[in-house]
Amino acid sequence: MTLLEFRSRLLGSGLSDILLPGFIDQDEVPVRFRSTPQTVYFECNSVYLKIEAISTTGSMKLSIDEKIEIPVQIEEEDMTAAVTSMREQYIDDSDGKNDLSAIRLWNVSEDETGLRCAAAQLDLVNGQQIFIDPTYHFGIRIGGSRQRHIWSDNWPAAKPALEHVVSFIDAR
Repeated sequence: MTLLEFRSRLLGSGLSDILLPGFIDQDEVPVRFRSTPQTVYFECNSVYLKIEAISTTGSMKLSIDEKIEIPVQIEEEDMTAAVTSMREQYIDDSDGKNDLSAIRLWNVSEDETGLRCAAAQLDLVNGQQIFIDPTYHFGIRIGGSRQRHIWSDNWPAAKPALEHVVSFIDAR
């Protein structure tokens, strides 16, 4: 996917939810959701921006999907694939207008299956910034400007990283 294709698929989109895949273990009481933080889905109107950590490389892959796929192999009968909404935890105005104004990508590269980058930040028209950090050992961390500073301070490759801004405002 090229940056131009990426932009055209998300143009005019608003962020309606952040979904974390995982599974439910039916044997636990109470039943408990277990996340698999290697993948996070950002619901943008009728498509999903899928962000996957690439092993422990400190980089991630971005693609746009029409549906959610649970990336974990469920091997036991008492486990059920599930997703949980993180909207209330991460979106400041979860019922408001959360249109994308830009997506910032550091050290972005293109390939046939999507984009790869060192980090990403969703900028919303309401001023909120959602930073996505793939350097967490177990997968992806989501936060605001504080998470961006943590990434910048702790990841040696962050300092020389090139920032690319995909803008959605001027093209409407």
